[in-house]
Amino acid sequence: MIVITAQGRLSQQPELKLLPGGGSVCEFRLLSSRFSKGKELTEAVTFVCFDEEAERFCESTEKGQLISATGTQETNSYTDASGQTRTFVKYRLTWFEKGPRPRRDRPGGDEAPARPPVPCTTASRNQQAQALNRSPYQPRNTTAQVATALRSTKDVSHQDDDDNAFDDVTKFI
Repeated sequence: MIVITAQGRLSQQPELKLLPGGGSVCEFRLLSSRFSKGKELTEAVTFVCFDEEAERFCESTEKGQLISATGTQETNSYTDASGQTRTFVKYRLTWFEKGPRPRRDRPGGDEAPARPPVPCTTASRNQQAQALNRSPYQPRNTTAQVATALRSTKDVSHQDDDDNAFDDVTKFI
């Protein structure tokens, strides 16, 4: 089994297609450019996903968006009208991560329809929590909460020092 991870921008708006048997499929292509011998070369890789994953992918991504994807290779062949055998390679999507959406403020840029934000998944919430070294469901302390906590621990006889509590706030955030 050959497994690849690729990163690139979506070549076109992902489209969900319904299959005759009742399932759904989404086929998409990632493009990435590189320079070789002074010329820009564009590489492409095609991924395919099915059913719930296809619906989730199509609903949460748009043309030009940066995508990281992992998939297993599937090689297929067919005979064209002239009798020649053609072979093509696609990768069955096993994992993907969305990157930034394309900027639309450039002159002549494509205007894609606005999409609602996609809720944070448990996996990405856990990854963010690990990076911040805390529980995934632990709320972030606000400045007011920390200042209140500092005031409650200060000695009441030093009321004039309460104004300096905000100086110590950054230690707890």
